[in-house]
Amino acid sequence: MMGSRADRKARWFGTKAELFVLAASVPGVDQALLTEYTGWALDYAKNLRGGLADARNATLILPALVTGNAQPDARTWAAKDARVLGTSLIGRPITVETSGSGVTRVSMYRGGSMYGGMFTGHVLEKAALYFP
Repeated sequence: MMGSRADRKARWFGTKAELFVLAASVPGVDQALLTEYTGWALDYAKNLRGGLADARNATLILPALVTGNAQPDARTWAAKDARVLGTSLIGRPITVETSGSGVTRVSMYRGGSMYGGMFTGHVLEKAALYFP
């Protein structure tokens, strides 16, 4: 599943933020799979993005893998840091672990990043809406 949206706010000094959410259901997630999926998602969003690259545009990517079995190394890797491609593609990989009892555990990096730091609040707000 994929969705996208673009926002422009005065507090971002006219910069457009494009947010791509890519989610896939898989039987299990380990760090290798999450790393590969995140790289693919960054490349995919880079090819889809509108406007001029690096010219008052930032692309934020939430690559999410939904599973009943997320390995601890995948959860740790997702929560460790944002992944940056170039200076305007910022990915925040997510693991969504579901259980039969309806309990969900979401792992992602919730801190700031050197590039795209002014979008941190926005991307975390959207992530909380999409992956509660």
